[in-house]
Amino acid sequence: MNIRNNRQAFTLIELLVVIAIIAILAAILFPVFAQAREKARAASCLSNQKQLGLATLMYSQDYDELMPMTTSNIDGQWLTNFWHMVPPTWSSLQTHVAVRGSNFVWANTIQPYVKNYGILACPSAPEFRVGLARFTYSSMLARPEKTSYTINGLLQAYPQAGINAPADLPLIWEGRGKSAALGGNLQNPLLTCADGTQPCVYNTSCSGTTNGGTGGAFGIDGSIWIHNKGMNFVFADGHAKYRTLGMQQSPADTNWAVDPYTGYNASGIPGFLWTNGCHPWLFRPDFQP
Repeated sequence: MNIRNNRQAFTLIELLVVIAIIAILAAILFPVFAQAREKARAASCLSNQKQLGLATLMYSQDYDELMPMTTSNIDGQWLTNFWHMVPPTWSSLQTHVAVRGSNFVWANTIQPYVKNYGILACPSAPEFRVGLARFTYSSMLARPEKTSYTINGLLQAYPQAGINAPADLPLIWEGRGKSAALGGNLQNPLLTCADGTQPCVYNTSCSGTTNGGTGGAFGIDGSIWIHNKGMNFVFADGHAKYRTLGMQQSPADTNWAVDPYTGYNASGIPGFLWTNGCHPWLFRPDFQP
């Protein structure tokens, strides 16, 4: 007795059609998945900053309502233009002034209030290694922590009560662009404080020979468009908010009241920082929106 085999296979054309349909679906869905993933990262990043902002304000309440140190004074020198280590213990060059001073700066002094170095890194930011000798990645004494956020250095040891518009003054922001420095942190912007024997506190003298009379800002390590076309800010009253950046008010200018920079290119890299001629405009404690 003959038994007929009625099983049929797919033809080559049918297989190619199925593959083409899968490819089309993947092309449609992968960007959607990527956007959803980035939204989740941005939400996590905003949550991190919110916690850091609250920890900073808690620190201030415990220290006579003075904002944390954003730089340090070692051997009679204000280290306003220095990277500090996060945590202070990881570099093998423990005698370096900036390593010694790291014990006193914001990213480390607020740790008793958050007990988690991990929230200093934004999930959206790729790792960046600092090219300085004291960043001894080949001979580490402890694990270096990634940091994506900077603190407003014009608030160095500044009284909370002296801030003119806390709801509009940036406290913590993603001030290095889309990057996470491994083992290091900066204040941004910064004060100019040449006299190590005097306090380093913001003032309006507009004099480079007077501590705090002028200020500046560090460059960036990545695009300012960290989340879509903007970034997250935490303000001096503790609230956190996303801001779109680089939106032009005229062919060349942005809105100075909400955007630290102007002159953006197509990749979200700004060319200029808004200042009043003495300090970065948006970060001044006496800022009036």
